Order: sequence, then structure tokens, then C-alpha cells
Amino acid sequence: MHAAPRAAVDQALPAAGSFAPAAEHRRGGDRTGGGAGRTRGGACRSGGPIQITHDDADHEQARWSPDSSSLIYFSPPETSAEQGTIWQISALGGTSRRVAEALTGGDWSHDGRRIAFFHAAGRQIELAAVGGDGTGITRLKELPNGFLYFRPRWSPDDNSVAFERRVFLGFDRRILIVSAHGGETREVAHGRDMRGFAWFPDGSGLVYSSALGSSVLYPPIFNLRQVGRNGTGDRQTHVR
Repeated sequence: MHAAPRAAVDQALPAAGSFAPAAEHRRGGDRTGGGAGRTRGGACRSGGPIQITHDDADHEQARWSPDSSSLIYFSPPETSAEQGTIWQISALGGTSRRVAEALTGGDWSHDGRRIAFFHAAGRQIELAAVGGDGTGITRLKELPNGFLYFRPRWSPDDNSVAFERRVFLGFDRRILIVSAHGGETREVAHGRDMRGFAWFPDGSGLVYSSALGSSVLYPPIFNLRQVGRNGTGDRQTHVR
């Protein structure tokens, strides 16, 4: 058994909420009337959660800005022929600002300058980046069609993006890494079912949740695993 950093494990495990970078606030999702997910954020030291969105749309995959002043979240489309939308909102609530059309949720770069996300450019799926103010979309990588793409995550130095790829039907999930400056994707982990991942703080690898080795088909038992950013050293781990 090998130990993984606690901070990476906290991000890899799927959960209803997560702590802001400043570690004084926590955001979470809550499903209320009409099936809409409401984003809630609150100061852990000063009381309960504060509801910061109030419209009836679903609000999913919230991510903190590096300075903890705001969040981005994803609202799915009303029809399958459309893309969803990434929005930004102050951590204290207010009016949401549209960032970009997207297929799933995005992720802030650690310097706060860019947001990575997936979108459809014509008939092609792209991993792209947009400025924190919603301007200046640039393509990071053109991706093969026929797959679902989730969870873009910037490396700690913002030079790479890791993401999850799934097939439409069946159990085949993979984690890939691509340079933020272009180049080929590199597969670092795969399995029948995965439930989240995060970079190690030093960028040397990833910790992820996997059903690999589970003797129970449904629902499977998930374990934490870690792998180097070059795809080597994949092994089960534990928290230290």
C-alpha cells in the first residue's frame, strides 16, 4: 500500500461539496423543487450555507476560482441538439455571467486567467480554454468524436490538462493528459468505472477513484489508486 496526499484524495472522491482554495468556504449542490440543482456556498467559520443561485435551471459541477471570490458552474441544455452553458457567479451570490457554451463543466487554471472546457465546434469536439472574463476562446486539442468527455483539470503548473473520456454505451473509462500548448494526448489510466480524479500538488501524478478489482458487479466497490503523469506506477493507495 502506498500513501497519497490528503488534498489530492479530497478532490478525487465524488462528494456533494468541496472547500474553497482559501479553506474558509465550502460549496455544495442541493436539489430542491422542480429537480433543479441549486448552488450553495457558505463561510465555514461564520454559520450555515448561503444559497447563491435562485433560478430553476440545473446547476452542476461547480468549481471555485483560485482566489475564492467566485465560482463557475454548468447548466445542461434543454435539448440534446444544443450545448449547455458555463456560468460564473460571485461567492456571495448575485447575477450569473455567461462564460461559454460547453458540453460539460469547466475548470479554472491556477493563475485564474483561463477556464478549460469541452465544446462542439461545428461537428468537432474540442478541448478549449477561455479567458476568465469569457473572452478569447482558444483550442487546446481537437478530440475524436464518438466519446463523452468530462472533468478537465489543469495541472498545478497550468501546463497540462487531464480529463476523463468515456464510451457512450458500456464500461470503458480512461484518463488522458494533454499539453496546454498542443501535442498528442497520453492515456495514463483506464478501467470499467471511475469516479473522479485529481492532480498531486506537485504535478507528478494523479489519484483517482476506480472500481478495478471489485468483486461486486453492481454497485461496484471503489478504491483509490495513484498513477504517475507518464502512466507508470499505477497502484492502489491509501490516505496518510
